[in-house]
Amino acid sequence: MEAIGHVRLYWVVALLAATLTTILVTWLLLEMLPSSQRREICSVVAVEVVNISSRRVPLYGLLEVDLNVTASYDNPFDPDQVNVTALFELPSGRKMTVPAFYYQEYERRLVDGREFLRPVRDPYWRIRFTPVEIGAHRFYVEVRDRCGNVARSKTLRFEVIPSHKRGFIRVCPYSRYLCFDNGSSTFFVGHNVCWYGPRGTFDYDEWFSEIAASGENLARIWVAPWAFGIEWRELGRYDLAEAWRLDYVLKLAEEEGIYVI
Repeated sequence: MEAIGHVRLYWVVALLAATLTTILVTWLLLEMLPSSQRREICSVVAVEVVNISSRRVPLYGLLEVDLNVTASYDNPFDPDQVNVTALFELPSGRKMTVPAFYYQEYERRLVDGREFLRPVRDPYWRIRFTPVEIGAHRFYVEVRDRCGNVARSKTLRFEVIPSHKRGFIRVCPYSRYLCFDNGSSTFFVGHNVCWYGPRGTFDYDEWFSEIAASGENLARIWVAPWAFGIEWRELGRYDLAEAWRLDYVLKLAEEEGIYVI
């Protein structure tokens, strides 16, 4: 009886080893295949609005919507793998489609004259929308994965109220001048502050304050390999730290009344 028990244990161990070997070999073979030839394995997709910045948004202001997205993807920046989009319906009946983006928050600190960034929480999906009409708006968010599975959020509503904001800058109709959506115009004066030094975004705290104090309203920055280069290290994958730096600088410019080219 003891010999029979040993034989049974031997076959159990052998079967387990064969199963693990099969799984390992299959995984190695799949990894060797181009991504386009791999068998797609997708989980259930879902999307939920977890935060909306305001239910009353000024005309030409900013609405921010934070999302919880469940989907299978290797690269969140590839819309063929995961595509997250919001559809807004305006009071006039016009519909606008706005893509979401993958966002990482950071905390910054200055140590010995050099900026350091530390990620805050996990990255998540976010939508930004600037309304161009006054009145009741509604929207929903849709996610599509690489297998073609689709999920949709609940429809949410918000109100756009009048504001003092002038809107987007454009070439005036039948004119050589620039004007805003509300019809007003302005002259721009400024200079280049194209990239930061070791102090990172702390440089712009100082520069934009001085630019605004001098009466300037325009600045030029570059998206360069050494600063703000969000797609420099790897094509098709974005550097979230550099994206955050660029985001910080643009928000700071808006606070100081500075337009950026």
